[in-house]
Amino acid sequence: MSGVVVHLPQGSGADGGEPVTLRLGPGEVARFGRGSPTTPVELRLDDDAVSRLAGEIRVTDDHWQLTNHSTSHSYLVENPEGAGEYLRVQPRRVGAPIPFEFSRVVLPTRSQVPVVFQVFAPDHVYLDPDATGVLWGSRTVMAYSLDETATYFLVLVALCEPRLRDQSRVAVPTTPQIVERLNGHTTSGALTARAISSHIDYLAEQKLRIGPPDVHDPGKGDRRNGKREEIVGLALRFGLVREEHLALLPPPTGAAGRERQAARGAMTPLHGPGGTTGEPADLLPSGYRAGEWAVSELIGVGGWSTVYAARPSGRTGGPARPAEVALKVMPTAGLAPRQARRIVESAHREVELGRRTGHPRLIGLIESFVLRAPDRPSLDGAIVLVMERAARSLRELLDAGVPEADRGRLIEGICEGLAHLHRSGWVHADLKPENVLLGRDGSVKLSDFGLATELTGTHGYAPPLGTLDYLPPERWKAPLGALGVQVRPSADIWALGIVIHEVFASGTSPFAGATPVARGAAVQEYGEGRAPLRMDHAVPPFWRDLAADCLAPTHEARAEHTADSLLGRIAAGQPTRRSRGARPHGRARTALLAVALCATAGATLSGEAPRKEAFRPTGELTVFNAERRCQDRTDRDLHCSLGLAIDPTRPYTPGNVVPTRVWHGDVLTAECQLPHGLPIVDEDDLRSTRWFRVRLPSGSAPAGWLPAVRTKDRPPLPNCPYPTAP
Repeated sequence: MSGVVVHLPQGSGADGGEPVTLRLGPGEVARFGRGSPTTPVELRLDDDAVSRLAGEIRVTDDHWQLTNHSTSHSYLVENPEGAGEYLRVQPRRVGAPIPFEFSRVVLPTRSQVPVVFQVFAPDHVYLDPDATGVLWGSRTVMAYSLDETATYFLVLVALCEPRLRDQSRVAVPTTPQIVERLNGHTTSGALTARAISSHIDYLAEQKLRIGPPDVHDPGKGDRRNGKREEIVGLALRFGLVREEHLALLPPPTGAAGRERQAARGAMTPLHGPGGTTGEPADLLPSGYRAGEWAVSELIGVGGWSTVYAARPSGRTGGPARPAEVALKVMPTAGLAPRQARRIVESAHREVELGRRTGHPRLIGLIESFVLRAPDRPSLDGAIVLVMERAARSLRELLDAGVPEADRGRLIEGICEGLAHLHRSGWVHADLKPENVLLGRDGSVKLSDFGLATELTGTHGYAPPLGTLDYLPPERWKAPLGALGVQVRPSADIWALGIVIHEVFASGTSPFAGATPVARGAAVQEYGEGRAPLRMDHAVPPFWRDLAADCLAPTHEARAEHTADSLLGRIAAGQPTRRSRGARPHGRARTALLAVALCATAGATLSGEAPRKEAFRPTGELTVFNAERRCQDRTDRDLHCSLGLAIDPTRPYTPGNVVPTRVWHGDVLTAECQLPHGLPIVDEDDLRSTRWFRVRLPSGSAPAGWLPAVRTKDRPPLPNCPYPTAP
């Protein structure tokens, strides 16, 4: 085990209740208690019933131990993920081994609220699954054989969800609650109460073999939900349902489900794991002081973090600080225990990688701290990484159009960053244009190392996460073990091949499909040899050959094409003259210039001087809704309608959406485009900052703004003037 993380939440310790987070490596010890000038402790617990030296935590190679120095009090170590599991550590017990990956240590106090601190131990030692390949005789069968793709397993996950998300002991869902919870699931959204009850009976009687309640046990026989509670208890105790299985459920309604509702209607950008609309409480306003930095503006948002531009607040002295930085805020409030642990571990990986593998092609880490925001409970205790500020991402440049002369230089910079990472023993594991940042001088820097994995030999292990469009064929069917999925440098090489194609083919993937899942199916067909690799003719021959090697269908075929070898090929063979394969971009720019000139000439010949806001219609856009159930409907159901913004630079609120709605397949007339508006993410995690100003029917608002993620069309259009505040 590489170490543990010990966290004392705000309000549990001394010093005004400030939160404390410690990371301990093997052999290290942290003492806890009230402390005194002669008895220093790392975790100060402010309660008269707690001894000055109450106990200690010691980290060993494969677990951690708890010593209880009290002569009268027992301590409890709870496993919030284990359906009520706990260990009692008796007074004066030395070195009690704790097997839980996530623990809550509870000490009795004189107040109504016990003192609690948390211990995360994510890296237990496991046997190599390939190391026991000896034939022993008859095959051992599974005690509980569950098909994770079956509907009954989805019902089981819905039953277990409240316990997985909540540290406290809560009631299991009723049948109507499960029906409501699964509403909106792509394949099981129409399950009836009778069908749910049938699946629960099947789980109890056939799969988990739970007998009927004992009528002589008054604690079970009379309980209305006794069967459900036994199912949930068994599933959680034996790890049949784990937190990663929650991804099988549709997004929940309420605060955590507004992300999906926003994507359906006003297409609000995501702000975190929950997603909100308007001016949510989990966004920091301009001028907000975070540590020694003052927030200046929002840069971008993602599933687990939000990034802001910031400047030094000027409150403290010390060494000179950069004039502008980026703050990556990673909230942990309201998350399930395993999710919170992943955030902590993700931040630790970024910090470790930043400190140990600094390089001009990796975004620089300046510092990290825990945010104190009592006025914003959803952000209080969030982890903040202070990093170099970049001008924009490669995705934004792809949306705007990559200058032909810069394409090879950009790819070379990405390759340099990957080569350094791989030489240092790390895999990025989430390479994509959003994670390639560009400096104001055009420099290339890889960023977002939250999924970066340190290699242990030829491979490492990572959580089953990533961006679908950039996963290699082998990842789609990779087995999920106790340590995660196996990750190797060849996964980064595959993602590099996709990025090369996107740079030369206007941001398009070499694998066809309307959604990431559909493109993933195309990747698997190619990986199995049932489909050829089809690249856009816009990719020049040199880069086509390079991308084809990166996109070899198997890890074995890709392994020889290391980042270092690709970098050498680029240095030796990169063409310096304009290649024929890149001409479509040049023609597109020529057409754009011609359209703009014709529009101006037309206005002049008609006797009217060109006005700043007068644009000729120059293109048509067909509205695209990523939700499949809305693509075939012709009844213009309001739930399938999409909103148009009044101002593409402001968050969506009821006052920033025009009354006119649009639907999938509607054809709109576009006047101009705004390359750098508010970033928008659709249901398939496609993100863009580009917006189109479209004309609306007479009698309604004169114009509205359609985000680029809501259309597949990219007509050549002049840029719109940047909207100004009224």
